[in-house]
Amino acid sequence: MDVERQIAYSRRNNLPFSLMVIELCYAHELQGILTAVQFDMLKKKLAEYIEDRIRLENRIYAIDSKGSVGVICTCDRPGAEVIKGRIKAGIQEDNLFRGITEKAVRVEIRIGCYEYDESIKSAMKLKKKAENELQYDV
Repeated sequence: MDVERQIAYSRRNNLPFSLMVIELCYAHELQGILTAVQFDMLKKKLAEYIEDRIRLENRIYAIDSKGSVGVICTCDRPGAEVIKGRIKAGIQEDNLFRGITEKAVRVEIRIGCYEYDESIKSAMKLKKKAENELQYDV
C-alpha cells in the first residue's frame, strides 16, 4: 500500500523515488546454525542497522521471514546508490552482530535498487525490478 501511495505521490508531484530491496545472504545456512531466537535477534539488529543509515523520511519494511527488507527511498537512483554504499560500508563491523552467539557471526547482504519511472504501473512490478537488481550486487 505504501509503495502504491508513493507511486501516486511521485506522479502527482513529479518527484523521484527508488525502491531498495536488501536480502540477507545465506539466510538458510544461518537459520541452520542459529537458534530461532538468535536468528530473530540477527534480523532485528540488521533492521536497526539499516534504519540508522537511512534518512528519516525513508521508510523500511520487513519483506519476509528470512530477514529481507524493503526501503522506500525518497531520492533518485544515484541517491539510492549513496544509501546502498553507506549500508554496505559498515555491515562488516566487528561488533555489529556481537552478542548473538559466543562465536563471531559473518553476515553478508545483497542490495538491489530501482528508481520508479512512469512505465511501471504497480508496486509489485517495481518490487520485481528491484529484486532483479539483486543479481548485479556482487
